[in-house]
Amino acid sequence: PWTYVGPNDFLIINGSTFPTGNQNFGDVPFSIPTSPNNYWAGAAAANFGPGTVSLTIPVGVSGVTSVFTLLNSMWGFAGPQAYLFITFNGSNGATATRRLVGNVNIRDYNNDGNTNTIDDTTTVQVWDNGLGQRLDRQQYILPAAFASQVLNSVTITDTGHEGTGTDGSRAVFAAITVSTCRAY
Repeated sequence: PWTYVGPNDFLIINGSTFPTGNQNFGDVPFSIPTSPNNYWAGAAAANFGPGTVSLTIPVGVSGVTSVFTLLNSMWGFAGPQAYLFITFNGSNGATATRRLVGNVNIRDYNNDGNTNTIDDTTTVQVWDNGLGQRLDRQQYILPAAFASQVLNSVTITDTGHEGTGTDGSRAVFAAITVSTCRAY
């Protein structure tokens, strides 16, 4: 449901190589839609301009302890300021927001002149098409309060970096997996 191309048929570079279907990235299973529109692009959602856009993903799973995303940026800017945030919302009021900081826990989908490093701890590279594009997997350990609640939803908030012409640090989101295992 999060797939979106946006105005002017915005497409990612070498999009035909983008992984689809059931995949295993770093021992975590993901299911990526198998259509031409198999990612959510914050830039397209913002009509390639300034302003905040968001995507809320319904989850409805009880006792979630950790969450994994396949999430990169376009035209990224390095920290310390964050332009992307991910918020977890529980059924009994639990909420947690994580900042995604360029060159720390998020970097560009394209290996070009923008953000190109990650911490290799909470964020690891899990896919590379050999043509200069990559996907990184983030891991989020949820606070203990979520273990006794239903994870209702996860929201990606993309504030963009204004004044760049292309409004940088925009999200490229491909998939999410939640876990109730303590092993992670």
